[in-house]
Amino acid sequence: MADYQGDWVLKHAVQRGTEIISEASRALPDEVKALQPDIPGRQVRTIGNVLRHEYHGLADNVHHLGCGR
Repeated sequence: MADYQGDWVLKHAVQRGTEIISEASRALPDEVKALQPDIPGRQVRTIGNVLRHEYHGLADNVHHLGCGR
């Protein structure tokens, strides 16, 4: 977590990658989602919204928790 908090490039790369995964998850057909029922689809979509729209107040711990750590 210290590396993440202290490295601007790493932080923004992780956040951008999470946004991309979140957005892509919206286009998955139900048949594909059913193949991995343990993936919390709603949480994946929600963290993308948080990163895109609430970044001014985003704490590092929110992203850390959103990643299931």
